[in-house]
Amino acid sequence: MQALAVLLVCFLSITVCQACSSHTPAPSSGPIRESSTQESSIQESSIQEYSAQESSIQESSIQESFTQESSIQKSSIRESEAKRRAEKEKIPDGTYEPSSFTVQGGTGKVTITCPEVVVTDGGAQACIVFSSPYYEWVETEGVRYDPENAQEEGRETSVFRIPVRLNEQRKITGLTTAMSEPHEVEYTIIIGLTRESPVQEGSSQEGSSQEGPSQESPVQEGSSQEGPSQDSPTQNEVGNTASVSSASERTMSAEEADSEASLENAQTEGKTPPDLPGLAYVSKMETAYAETFDIYTYRALDDTAPSGLYRLIDVHGSGRYLLLPESDDGTSAEQGQLKQGQPKQDRSRQDQPKQQQSEQRQSEQLQGLTELPASITVLRPPLDNLYVAATSSMALFDAAGAIGQVKLTGTKAEGWYIDAPKKALLAGSMLYAGKYSAPDYELLASSGCDLAVESMMILHTPEVKEKLEELGIPVFIDTSSNESHPLGRTEWVRLYGVLTGHEEEAEAFFETQRKQFAETGSYKKTGSSVAFFSISSNGHVIVRAADDYVPCMIGIAGGTYAFKKLLNETGRSASVRLSMEEFYNTAKDADYLIYNAAIEKPVGSIKELCGLSPLLADFKAVRSGRVWQVRRNLYQSPDLTAQMIRDIHEMLTEKNDSGMVFLEKIN
Repeated sequence: MQALAVLLVCFLSITVCQACSSHTPAPSSGPIRESSTQESSIQESSIQEYSAQESSIQESSIQESFTQESSIQKSSIRESEAKRRAEKEKIPDGTYEPSSFTVQGGTGKVTITCPEVVVTDGGAQACIVFSSPYYEWVETEGVRYDPENAQEEGRETSVFRIPVRLNEQRKITGLTTAMSEPHEVEYTIIIGLTRESPVQEGSSQEGSSQEGPSQESPVQEGSSQEGPSQDSPTQNEVGNTASVSSASERTMSAEEADSEASLENAQTEGKTPPDLPGLAYVSKMETAYAETFDIYTYRALDDTAPSGLYRLIDVHGSGRYLLLPESDDGTSAEQGQLKQGQPKQDRSRQDQPKQQQSEQRQSEQLQGLTELPASITVLRPPLDNLYVAATSSMALFDAAGAIGQVKLTGTKAEGWYIDAPKKALLAGSMLYAGKYSAPDYELLASSGCDLAVESMMILHTPEVKEKLEELGIPVFIDTSSNESHPLGRTEWVRLYGVLTGHEEEAEAFFETQRKQFAETGSYKKTGSSVAFFSISSNGHVIVRAADDYVPCMIGIAGGTYAFKKLLNETGRSASVRLSMEEFYNTAKDADYLIYNAAIEKPVGSIKELCGLSPLLADFKAVRSGRVWQVRRNLYQSPDLTAQMIRDIHEMLTEKNDSGMVFLEKIN
């Protein structure tokens, strides 16, 4: 407006000047008239320029005003809508039953429920119930929570109360001791809750998973509480919906059903060799101590088929794998319908795009093998690009002379307590490809991985197993920790020798271990009792069941296991959880204590150990100074079982401990 006023004043001044000029006598000379004309032209130009600038300023000001007003209006509308939505979705304080509860991860063997959610001051706390009593803690966003029913005698569940954000994904990690070694299992949960969710008036859950109607529809790991559709498998059929849906789409023929039945019978009886279409049974490997696997040898019935032996590896209760014969040129003898015609494996996969590699592997697995039962995984040698995520398996590959075929691992260099993988990682001949629950799929696919060797922990992340198989990478699950005899775990070296083509080296190594083990037969009973234990972060004591391989080693070494009558009656796990009082009642008079520092943080002194529980100070072994602990390399060294037995024997006979590999004395 100021600019407009200035322009108006200028215009009026010019007009007055021009009026005055019109009444002035005409000049007598031409130059004066020319000057007046030039001045008039300049003034007109200035007026036009001012007018253009003012117009531009006005338009810009108007546009800016409209833009700001529009932005303010939109922001106001958004804030108003967000406020109305928040007010609408705000859930009043109270105790609710979730409208939905979804769990991803796990094996499906453990049922997870969320019977209630407590909302207070805008925050929510959920009651999470595991159908297993072996969960020591649950961690979310860096904070660990102990089970609130930890002191309940004979409890069958693990109950936790954790903070959650409603209707959003939340990652949680649970530590379970249900297996031979404690393992952390990752889950993703989503708790759905709305204003319409039913309120539990006057309810008092107090950690019990038996109250509340939600117990009528518990959620298996990897499924949803919202109820299965008519086409969905039931809980009794499977724990992971995704892995079953693909299998349920395929209907078995009568011949396949007969083959499946034959295989199941052979697995159960352990005597009759499985009947495989197109193959003739030759022999079965006689195992000395191992009870969890069998290896059968076959040859092709068709004379036109490539010569060589087919090996069926039956890992009881886990999987069956048919290893095709290897031809002279270093590739497997492929054939269509177990006959000639199937393309040979392309050994240049590393130079192919990932998608093409995946499609090729899928084609290799499926073409021409339709007569085999669907449960059998076909393996094509040479298996020289392995991903080993099972830490206990690595030492056996090394013992069989096949460590060079392990190109990828699920443990970083600092996580290894044995030399071979640590040196290979530092040298670059082995690469870290992500842990078992979060592998680097891109690296595995691009490197042409032949086989993923996993521990039973992979069963807690079925989506990972499924993804690996989608990429054409077969998954082999090591169940050696289920062996009851200590040398049974060592005998798995023979299985890995067959897988890698190092059967002779594996047989020679195992024979050496058998001879060393035979020397322990001369160990006499000492009459000394031994308690083998660890103490978890929440104060529970974890001991081994009497039929586990650790008590067996104590017995062979000349000792007596303190918990010789203790069995795990709730499952197959070798671990048994006790309260400190229960442990005290049985182990307080034990002659020796061995603290399992392979799964818990090692202790530096007896004083530090007693800091975990004051009751330990009253133990006979503590008072006499006979307290030992296991070094961290124990579970990574199933190849040195005889050495562990010798260590225990030296402890029992009070010999010098300088030559011990697995035990160290706590002062």
